[in-house]
Amino acid sequence: MIKLINKKSFLSSDLVNVTHVTPRLYKASLLIISLMLSSPASHADLISNLPQIDRPSWLPELPKDANFGFTTNTTKFNELKKRLIEQKDRTALKPLKQLADSGFSQAITLFGYIYDNEPKLVKLNPTIAAHYWAASARMNDPVAMYNLGVLYLYGRGVPQTTDTAFRLFDLASQQTMGKANYMLGKMYEVKKDYQGAIQAYEGCFNYQTIPKCKTRYGILSIKTKAAKDIEINKVMAGLDDASSRGDPEAMYTLARLHAEGLLLSKSMENMVASLEPLRISPDPYWRKVAADMYRAYNPSPDAIKKGRDNYRVSHIGGIVQGLLQSSVDDRRTVLEKGDLFT
Repeated sequence: MIKLINKKSFLSSDLVNVTHVTPRLYKASLLIISLMLSSPASHADLISNLPQIDRPSWLPELPKDANFGFTTNTTKFNELKKRLIEQKDRTALKPLKQLADSGFSQAITLFGYIYDNEPKLVKLNPTIAAHYWAASARMNDPVAMYNLGVLYLYGRGVPQTTDTAFRLFDLASQQTMGKANYMLGKMYEVKKDYQGAIQAYEGCFNYQTIPKCKTRYGILSIKTKAAKDIEINKVMAGLDDASSRGDPEAMYTLARLHAEGLLLSKSMENMVASLEPLRISPDPYWRKVAADMYRAYNPSPDAIKKGRDNYRVSHIGGIVQGLLQSSVDDRRTVLEKGDLFT
């Protein structure tokens, strides 16, 4: 079981005082909610339908926007992020700083990313990045928690502290940050806590951006569980999917299972088909793995021909490019969650 960290104790500095809602403000909020639920009207319709009442002196007037009446911080942030990350526009740093100073956590997190990854915008400094991410982590931002965990895990810009890294990954994983689950799984494996690792990998099993979660879940299930306890359909579906997304470890694992007849029918043709993207890979390591498998299991010329033909028909060679893109760089921090479900 993954031990859950108490968010309140870990992020105790986040606690803020919340003022009581006045009856008048409460009634106004109910009016807005009822308008939103009454019909699928556009934002502009909702705003135009609001009753015209005198604006209290304490309520600032909202800035106008041509699209739907007001500009949100999220709209500003997305525009600034595009200018900075895609266009490398340094003039967007000042308005982003203003947005960060207002307490908008995504802007604070983006500043951390910029100081760790964008040399065309600023002079890289992981310590400054850590300060930004620490601030937004206290505001419960999972991307900041994950990135700060990476810095602590590898001692980049901060003291190397694996316990702190683990706690940060754990908190981020509780907010469906799939990469945090992956990092937790790896850390559990280092500790030889394989049940903890399996549970961590299961937490990111359905994310298409991290095929390694499926691969490691399958391998550890096969290695550590009794045959009767292995969810064979889930394990094989995960390995097949990870292989199709270009994970070389999944390809190798499927080849071994086919070669030895474990969980699958023994088939040299299928072993060859599973190894084919490794055999023709630009990476010499995986080419050697494939060659070693050929020597160990000695498939017949007929099995080799049929296996390679089957691979070409089913994949048309496109998986090799996926193989080149499949590795996970654990040392890199990320711009956003990027957790897309399968």
